Amino acid sequence: MNKLLIIYGMLLFIELHDIAPVVSHKCIHDEVALPDVPVGELTYRQMRGKRDKRSDIFQPLNIHYYIDDIDPSTPENVMLNLKIAFKKVANFFQGSIKVRSSFNPFLIERSNCAQKWVNGVNKNKCSRLKSGPEFCSIKQTDYVIPDRYLNKLEVFDYTSSHPRHVLKAGPGVKDANFFLFVISRTTSWCTESNVQAYGSYCRLDSYNRPVAGVLNMCPTYFSKKIYKASHYFNVIMHEVMHILGFSVHLYPKFKICTSIYDCETPKKIAEVDANGIQRLIFPELVKSMQAHFNCSEEEFGGPLEMYQGSESVSGEKKYTSHWHPLLMYTSIMTPFIVEDEYVVIDNITLALLASTGWYQVNFTKAEYFHFGKGEGCKFGFKANCEDSKHLCSPNKAARSCDILRYTIGKCGSIVPYHPCGVFKPNHEESCLDELNMHAKEYEQRCVIVTEKDVTEPRCLVTKCISANEFEFLVNSTWGKCEANEKAKINNVTVNCPEIGSICLDETRGVNKTFCSWGSDKAVAVRMYFADQTYQQLLQSNNIRNFKVSTLQAIAENLQMSANYIVNATLTVFKGAFLDFTICPPSNVSSDELGALIQKTQQFLKSSSFIHIFKGVTEFAVSATTIVIEPEIAVSFSDHEGFRMLSVIPVICAIFIVASCIASLFRLVVSQKDRPKRETVELEDFSQIPNESENPHKVSSKTP
Repeated sequence: MNKLLIIYGMLLFIELHDIAPVVSHKCIHDEVALPDVPVGELTYRQMRGKRDKRSDIFQPLNIHYYIDDIDPSTPENVMLNLKIAFKKVANFFQGSIKVRSSFNPFLIERSNCAQKWVNGVNKNKCSRLKSGPEFCSIKQTDYVIPDRYLNKLEVFDYTSSHPRHVLKAGPGVKDANFFLFVISRTTSWCTESNVQAYGSYCRLDSYNRPVAGVLNMCPTYFSKKIYKASHYFNVIMHEVMHILGFSVHLYPKFKICTSIYDCETPKKIAEVDANGIQRLIFPELVKSMQAHFNCSEEEFGGPLEMYQGSESVSGEKKYTSHWHPLLMYTSIMTPFIVEDEYVVIDNITLALLASTGWYQVNFTKAEYFHFGKGEGCKFGFKANCEDSKHLCSPNKAARSCDILRYTIGKCGSIVPYHPCGVFKPNHEESCLDELNMHAKEYEQRCVIVTEKDVTEPRCLVTKCISANEFEFLVNSTWGKCEANEKAKINNVTVNCPEIGSICLDETRGVNKTFCSWGSDKAVAVRMYFADQTYQQLLQSNNIRNFKVSTLQAIAENLQMSANYIVNATLTVFKGAFLDFTICPPSNVSSDELGALIQKTQQFLKSSSFIHIFKGVTEFAVSATTIVIEPEIAVSFSDHEGFRMLSVIPVICAIFIVASCIASLFRLVVSQKDRPKRETVELEDFSQIPNESENPHKVSSKTP
């Protein structure tokens, strides 16, 4: 074996690599965020006549960050790393998030008006200014906003329409739509243990979207030690997520939108499940959670960190601004960052931003979130911790592979209020230390093996053949192994890892659909129901059974297994519609996929689903349209013969024709009555002489 390893060492480029030591950043966003901040009157550009041009309505989120008020003790190399990290964060959001187009250049509204006129010609206009500068404030931290970022403000007398005083507008920033003010001060917050940075929003626009925020990078930490670039990036990304919307005080301001012009505030924000976990239940977030964990429960939303205080909101536990540290382990938005290499910008966190109603999200920019994938609704709360993948009992001192299989991890607790733990990275048994083969085809990862009736984790040289097929070097012998299967290699049984745990590309991108890793063959469908069905659903408590019965009927008519229909969410809000994804077998050909799409379209076009629900109440269900979500529709562009069905234009045309007929009918009725009224008028005026009507007669009588 030693000779073989020497040969491979000659063929492969070997470099020393060390996983960074444990670094813990504790977030205090909920403590510093203010419940009320100034709301501006920012007017978005009007898009009348351009509603069909979505590129005109939305533009990329362009964060303009301004670094100011930096502690002089901050080393230059730290500042360089921070600037690089801010640039990367800004680039990420520019490529993954879009917002409504605003006026250019971008400015934020001033909030220094102390009083407005309540009546008169200058009603609702400023009558008196506050003293002092304009601040971007969070608790115990104020930042003076430079005038160049502020819009003009006019002050009026009671009677004059001309302002008596004007604060001029600054030049603003071209193409920007968010201002982030970055400072580095030693504040009282920075003296708390492991608080490396904190920040929050300080301005909202007319839609309640944050348009400005402040972020303080505590110099106490960053001046003492130079961290890896990934740590600076993770800390800044985490705090900016809070500033953009992942914040307890913004949840009630989120919007549920049936279109970009029709949005309403959600009636319900969160639900406490049977295990005492509070879950955010915004529709987009629920859909992402259901897809990731393979759970069909209606309110299986994003799990929040348990609140440790005594306050309550609406009789429920107080909301928090972080995911549950165990159930969402490795997500960028858990309350603390421990291992930088293990943190991911997950699709569930992006789904929360999409739930705000302010952002269009490109989910393909998310990183692959492996933790708990496919584990079902009971993940983390099964009879034994070991019954859930990736979990363990901390009191048993078990050893197994960590979540990324970089080390042979040790079971450890994450939070005291949950009995289960995870296999934490153990750098004393790192698989990357002994043999670091960072070439394109080979690397060493932790794998569970059984030899002579002893099952244990072991570091094996690995070669990726595909996303679900690998080769392992076991006792000088290479052997193939498929994901989730077992393979016998040189008298050793290898438990092959699941799809996604190894052999990811460099971007670790998230699955574009919600099928198997690397698949682009999902068919996403949105099916609308009749108004009669919507009204009956509102009065019924059998919504879950209704959804299940509908999906079974679809599967039967399409002659496929119901297991191929996933990610189903029934929404009953200003109408009823069902979102679901059809995931065909992984070996389906392009021709078979095209046939499936055509069959789905034809079925939804012609079906009425009359009385498919057999129970206490019968519902008449009718499909009116099929909508392919924009971010998923891209994957169908290469399939020849694919045509997306949309009945919405037909409905709009019918509505226009009906409106024209109604207008014509009103005109006919009005014309029918009008002659009688006109005759009366002529009769009334017939007795009044009109000299102008008979000029020629008058002149003819003149001698």
